[in-house]
Amino acid sequence: MCSEYPRWTSLTYYNLGVRGDTSADIAQRWREECLQRLSRGVGRVVFSFGVNDTNLEDGQRRVSLEATEGYARQILTQARESYPVLFIGLPPVADHEHNRRIAVVSGMLNRVAKELEIPYLPVFDLLLRSSVWMEEVGANDGFHPGAAGYTELARLIGSWSDWWF
Repeated sequence: MCSEYPRWTSLTYYNLGVRGDTSADIAQRWREECLQRLSRGVGRVVFSFGVNDTNLEDGQRRVSLEATEGYARQILTQARESYPVLFIGLPPVADHEHNRRIAVVSGMLNRVAKELEIPYLPVFDLLLRSSVWMEEVGANDGFHPGAAGYTELARLIGSWSDWWF
């Protein structure tokens, strides 16, 4: 697929992430966001969501595992009808118990993506073993690393055989 886009091709990237959004939120807005920016059949979409679903509010997950799976199926099925789609897996956070919930969702999303034949990059275990990622996440807000942590994630994505560019 990389041969479709020579290195000199001009690209425009849109990061449409909204801090705190869950899969339910993304299911509501992703299509309109893409329609405003991409022509049908032109463009590519990369998803990465699920960590916020696993956050606890009043002792309950913000979005149940079953609902996360349903939203993921809905989003990915609809997106692949119009665009080439990739899914970047869930990164770990600084909290061990939270990471246990994230690991379960990561595995489930990997399975869903495979069933839908959408490439999925499982970054959870790789970043959990990365001292750079984990140190930076812990030194920051517990969820987001600094530049070196994001460089580590970009390295994983850039070396992924399914990455387009």
